[in-house]
Amino acid sequence: ELTGISVNSKGVVAVSGVASKKVNKKKVLVYGYWKNGELTEIPVENSDYEASKIGLDTKGNAYITGWKMKSHTVIFASYWLNGKRKDLTSTLDGETTDVAIGAETESGAHVYFSGAHGSYNGGSLATYWRRKPSGQTNQTKVTKVKTAGLPKNMVWTSLATSIHVEGSTVYMAGVVNVINAGDVPVYWKNKVQHELPVDFDYETCDYCRVEPKDIT
Repeated sequence: ELTGISVNSKGVVAVSGVASKKVNKKKVLVYGYWKNGELTEIPVENSDYEASKIGLDTKGNAYITGWKMKSHTVIFASYWLNGKRKDLTSTLDGETTDVAIGAETESGAHVYFSGAHGSYNGGSLATYWRRKPSGQTNQTKVTKVKTAGLPKNMVWTSLATSIHVEGSTVYMAGVVNVINAGDVPVYWKNKVQHELPVDFDYETCDYCRVEPKDIT
């Protein structure tokens, strides 16, 4: 299964994915990526993990999103740089879901990862991380706000599923889970939440729009 594709400014193509492979006579899932057709495998971890989307900078460095389970109470938000895992968090639950290559200089690229971080019990919020060319990272997390006409204390969790960077402006798309409303589609522009219009009907579904309107 292929999970992502990226083409850098030099036209180099990288594709991420997962395949079944025998390791010590057992069939396991192996994650990896192909760059110009050449496969690089991600080392098999000793606990559950997942690698998904890929971004490729001008120098050919491959960044792959995902997560790595430490325990039943801690899941690392992780990424793989040229096949080597780097953890962005060390507490609670986290994941990275998408990657965008930002500004690039001679020293390297600014790389952005979308995802979520926090307690699974109502505290996990949409997040992005920026990795500087030095390798230093910083985290920016959204806040709970009034959503679907309901107060912010009714917001349970949120998740950013994709990311786009335009200059210094960071855009993320995702969902906000609201008690009594379900998953509400939104996007964030530099942490500011914008709801996407849907028609709500609490008696029949989380949010519904039917065309033509005489269909029920």
